[in-house]
Amino acid sequence: MDLEGRRLYSGPFHAWKGLANLNPLIPFFPRHANISLNAYYAVSPNPDGNLPVSSVRVGGTGTLSDLDPPLRGYPLGNFEAQRAAIVQAEYRLPLAQIFRGLETWPLFFRNLGAYGFYDGAKLQKTSGENLALLSGVGGGFLVNTEIGFTIPFQLRLEFAHGLNRSQNGQDAFSAAVRF
Repeated sequence: MDLEGRRLYSGPFHAWKGLANLNPLIPFFPRHANISLNAYYAVSPNPDGNLPVSSVRVGGTGTLSDLDPPLRGYPLGNFEAQRAAIVQAEYRLPLAQIFRGLETWPLFFRNLGAYGFYDGAKLQKTSGENLALLSGVGGGFLVNTEIGFTIPFQLRLEFAHGLNRSQNGQDAFSAAVRF
């Protein structure tokens, strides 16, 4: 569990922002498969219009450095909110255990997997209006590797589909490398 907060000095407004994240990993069938649950709660009770970073911006992969939670299937920062609760459920399934390198290259492949996900969010806009449930679904592939037999990284290819087209839901393809 992560708890983060940020005080923004903006004169008499005393704007601040907080983000809580809980991420349990639950073993599931078949062997080595799991369900990753991710829950975010972000709050910014006194956003300042002169400081755009003081409100919670939800969408895309999020900007965790600015304490903004992700919502796949929607553009980055698509929703400006005062409060946001997001739940992500991701089922991960191993496809192959490779454990091989490429000849003499210092690249070692460990395993390959696939995943499917559901993201759901409930938001309270800065105006106080509550939005209906926002949802996104999708899936992708994971390749876990190591460089030089010591530096692990993950290649992730993903497709996300925002289910609420009237709220700017879209189809998005992405590729990410995580160290």
